[in-house]
Amino acid sequence: MRNTNCIFNWSDNPEPCKNKTEYSGNVYGKPDERGHRMMPMIDFEFCKEHYQEGQNDPKYIFRNVKKL
Repeated sequence: MRNTNCIFNWSDNPEPCKNKTEYSGNVYGKPDERGHRMMPMIDFEFCKEHYQEGQNDPKYIFRNVKKL
């Protein structure tokens, strides 16, 4: 069964996003100052708003993104 809600929640809003998903893809984290990176999220779905914000956020790398 497909998840139809966005996977993202930002630190200023700990509640999960309630927007409907428009994209799916892989989300990777860039290494922090200590060289640690977050676990990649493979084949996850996200809304248009968070996809656009994430592209401008230096902590995230989006790959294999496709419109649903």
